[in-house]
This record gives sequence, C-alpha cells and structure tokens, in this order.
Amino acid sequence: MSSTVAAVRFSKEECRCSHPLFSYKYLRTHRAGSIKLLRCFPHCCPDHSSTSFCATSIDLVCSHHGASGIEGGVAFLRMQSRGDPVLPVGAIVAASDVLSDVRSHDNLRGDWVPSVYCYYNEATHEMVYQFNQATGFGWHYGWVGTAKTSHRSTQHVLIGYLFRHVATSSQEPKFCVVASTSSPPFLVMSYRRACAFCQKLRTVSQIHCTCEGDLNLRRAKPLHFTPLAAHLRLPVVSPSLVVLAPSPETMEARLHAVYTLLSRPSVRAFAPYAELVHRLLHTQLKSILSLEKDLVLFHWFPLQPEPAPSEPPLASMAPLLEGVVLGLFTASQSKWREEAAANLLDRQALYQGYTAWLRHMYDAIGGHLGRVTWAELVNQSQQTIPSHSSGCFEYFVAQMREVFMAVEPYQLKERRPDCSLNLVSDRSFQGSWIYDPPPSTGYLPLSHSMVCPGFDLSLASLLRSLTMSYSVTLTLGPSSFYISSHLSLWPAKPAEFIVDGMAHICRVFPNGESSMSDLHGFVLGDYTASCTPHSIRLCLFSWPTLSSSPPTASYRLTLHAISPVSSQDALQVTVLLTASHVPNRLLRSHIDLMDMTASERIGLFASTWIDQSNPLAAFDMRYRRRRQEEDDEQQTRS
Repeated sequence: MSSTVAAVRFSKEECRCSHPLFSYKYLRTHRAGSIKLLRCFPHCCPDHSSTSFCATSIDLVCSHHGASGIEGGVAFLRMQSRGDPVLPVGAIVAASDVLSDVRSHDNLRGDWVPSVYCYYNEATHEMVYQFNQATGFGWHYGWVGTAKTSHRSTQHVLIGYLFRHVATSSQEPKFCVVASTSSPPFLVMSYRRACAFCQKLRTVSQIHCTCEGDLNLRRAKPLHFTPLAAHLRLPVVSPSLVVLAPSPETMEARLHAVYTLLSRPSVRAFAPYAELVHRLLHTQLKSILSLEKDLVLFHWFPLQPEPAPSEPPLASMAPLLEGVVLGLFTASQSKWREEAAANLLDRQALYQGYTAWLRHMYDAIGGHLGRVTWAELVNQSQQTIPSHSSGCFEYFVAQMREVFMAVEPYQLKERRPDCSLNLVSDRSFQGSWIYDPPPSTGYLPLSHSMVCPGFDLSLASLLRSLTMSYSVTLTLGPSSFYISSHLSLWPAKPAEFIVDGMAHICRVFPNGESSMSDLHGFVLGDYTASCTPHSIRLCLFSWPTLSSSPPTASYRLTLHAISPVSSQDALQVTVLLTASHVPNRLLRSHIDLMDMTASERIGLFASTWIDQSNPLAAFDMRYRRRRQEEDDEQQTRS
C-alpha cells in the first residue's frame, strides 16, 4: 500500500484563456426561488456572456493518484465565508450530512456541488474531477449580505474536498476527508450596486471600475494562484469524528419533513405510541404549569388505531415523537428569541437569529432521534427538498415581530369603547382557566361528541390546540376580550378579539404564533366575535392557499362560551367544526383569497360557501379555574 499523500488543486484543463482562474470580485444576481447566482464564475471563458448564466465549469485535479484511499473517491465543492471552518484531512463525517444537501435539479440551492464526471489523465498521472460541466445550474451562493460597509468586505472561498468511504462500527455510512484545497479569497457584490464597468454592459463608456471601497477592482492584487496543496506534503492526520453542521436550507427541508409527517396522517396512525406521548405530555405540563399536582392524565389519542398505512412506517416512531414533544416545550423556555427580535430591522443579524432558531429546533428534535436518521424521516414523509423558499424564514420574521412588540415598551393605541357592548357587564369570564377533561379514556372530548365518519385530526393539529387552549388567561376589555396561553410557543401580547360582530384579522394567536401564515396549505386569522351579557361567540376561519393542491375546502371553528354562574363553577365551551367545499366556479376563476380583505373573504363565504358546509365535529369542553397559588407560581416563572 502506498504511503504517498494525495494533493488536490483547482484547474480548468481545457481553458486556453490568459485570465487567472479566479477573480478578485464577483457580482451576484437574484432569480426566482431564492436562487443567487455568481456571474462570470470562476472567470469568463472563453468570452463574457451577457446573460446572468455567464459561468463556466471548474476541475479539481488530484495528483499522486496512487495514494492510499484514493480509489473510488468522491469529490465535492462548497462555497463559504473565509472565516468558516474547513474540514481537516482525516476528518470523518456522516455521509448523509453531505448527500442530503447535494445540488441537483430538485435542489438548486444545495450546499454541496458534486462532481458529475471524472477521468484519469494518463499523461500527467492525475485524476480530474469536473464540476458544473453543463453550467445549467450556474453557481448559486446563498450567503446573506447587508448594506454595511464592513459586511460588504467579507471574503469568500471555494473549498474542494476529496472524500473516501470508510467503514465504522455504526451502520451509518461515513466519509473521510482525503484531501482539500481552497480558492484565493474573493468578494461578492450585488449586481445592482456595481458600476457599469463591472456589470460589463455593452454600451459602457467607463474605462475602469468606480465601485466604492474594497469593492473597487483597482484594490485587487495580481492573482498568482498556487494552491498550497499542490506544493506541500500534507501531514497524515489521525481520523477523527467531525459533526458537519447542515446548511439552513437542509435544516429547513428536514424540519419541514417532520412537520409533514405529523400533519398528513390521522392521529390514529400514531396510536401504538399513545402511552409514550401521554407520559411525555403529562410530565411537560406538570413542569410548565407549576403546581398542577392533580393534573389529570387523559388520553389524546383514540383507542383503536386506523388500518395499517400502505407505506411501511419507520422502524420506530418513538424517537421522533419524543424529540418533537420535548423539543416543542423546551423551545418555549428559551430566551434567545428576545435577543433576535431586538435585531428585527438588521437583516444580517435577523438572518443569524433565524439560523440560530433553525439550529435550536433541529438539535432539540434531532437529539432524540437515536438510530432513526434524518434521511429516513425525509423518505417517510415522501418529501423532496424544494428548490424554492419553504416560507420558513417568512414565518420566523412574523414571529419576531410579535416577540418584539411583546418585549419592547410598545403600547397599542387604545380603542374607543363601544357603549353598545355588554361584555364588561359579566366579569365571571375573567381569570385563569385550565381544561378539565371528563374522567374517561377519551381522545380529547371527541369520544363523547358528534363526529363525522372518516373525520380525524392530525397529531400536529392536536399539539397546536394543546398550546393554544389547554391553560389560558381570559381578560375582558371595553370592546374586546383577550386570551393568552400558559403554554405559549413564542412570547407575545395576548390575542385580541373585537366583539362587534364584524370581520377582523387576529394579529396573533393565544400561543404566540403570528396569524396569516401558510400552515400546510391553509391560512388562519380571520374571525368574527359577538356577545350577550352572559356568553361569547367566536368564529375562526381558515382559507385554502394557492399552495393547496387543489384548494378544495375552507374550515370554520365556532366557539360558544357560557359564563359561570358563580366563581366556583366551570366555564363551558361548545365547539363546532364545519368544512365548506370551495364552489367550482370559484376554482375556475382562480381567485386568490389572500388579495382580499377579511370582510371580503368572510362575505364571499357567507354568500357562496355556507350552503356547502358540512359539520365535522361538535363537542363540549369544560374548564375549571386555576388556583391562586398556581397563578402566582406561573407568574414567577414567567
């Protein structure tokens, strides 16, 4: 076995240009689907193309091909900031960390660019790995920049890796880094901010670059590209396990797969794991709700599971469920979000907060997966990594807005009291309430209710309802009532519902989630609320979005609360859930409901959809008052 150490370098074997392989600066253009393409990368070859796809391929040349471990090697490229860590020679990484985020037609924003073709050069005795040979993808680089001068001067590099497969004690495939090399550092600049000379416009009259500061080409030093790996004998490093941090896009896709896995099937599909979830929820609720020593352990699942699904399930769903439940409530205790919300107007700092949130949720769930891999979860959810934005960042920004308003000394403009409302006349609604289930083994209260055959909730819906309505504080105002959950996912102001019978949009839900976000094909937030001296009626609407395939139904949830007769009595809430099929004429007209106001949407529902409504479930919920010492302890913890 040869002891020669492999070395790799960047090249472009067929290039006959006099230009350096890499440039001092690259302009970047934005395209649909959050694709950000570097123009003229690595250089214009043989000539510049005026399209945004001005790009060419690049080669990674491996010398000393007879070195140990090179046979059967695989090569990848990865762009990153110059200060980010580079995997050292000998590092061992999980193959799934690389292969799950490979750039392809289905994943145009993938972090790892694979070699699509390789050949052995007999004249030089070198192995040549080619990248982006067809240049059909261009060179996407998802780094997020800002307008700050210091940030525009950030240097970037292209890293080339040569991996080999290694056998380990675990069953998960591993890669070992055999060799690596780096390009010279370069700058990235927005195409719109560049001068006409750098934009290479055909009608340009400038003879030199006029960009500001470090982005001016006259500051560039001649690039004599001599990769160290081509001239230095790299030391043999003892193999060491390296945990490779996935890109934000990869974490988005994997977390979306988990959400899909919990949202699509009926909760009955998880019935074999009911006792596990009951135990986890009971432990978490007792901890968060402080002194609830007599908290009732009731069943959130039906007793009979549904027929076996056509797709084979995971070997064990238990680690996933444990990770989701514990991650859900662990995240609610985190304080880092207030810091991220303070940077709401700083794009770069906000994006860093977003990646921290992704990492927090990713680690909270992934830390409990055990032998179940993220790749298995993605396959089980039948999801492919989207080539477009998943909306996850938009969801995060909306949440940060609510957190900012909750933690900052921000006061909403007081509403002018409506003297015609009698809501304030009955103060028995006010106070802290906790769900008091009946002494039976039911699945929520649905086992004692009218339920449409074939209707069932998903596990994601059950967990969301738990965070919204299990334990709440109800406050009355002159013309509104306010609900805040003690299991809030995000710190936010209480949800406000105006009691005038008119259509409104609820800005934030009781669990702190921002409204009007696309949740698996539906948008929630519209409502109407009315009252009598001793009751409150609240109707919540959900609308199908254009992402629904096809948008076939709308849902209405009606809550009718009757005030307690005395301070010792329970609060009774009647719940009615109805579904309304979208009329065919609306489907044919391709109306986008999100372009309408709340009044227009609810008015359209009343005039065209209400006749298509079918009740899905009707049941009663009973709430008891929380004890004073429980409230005091909860406030202390908050």
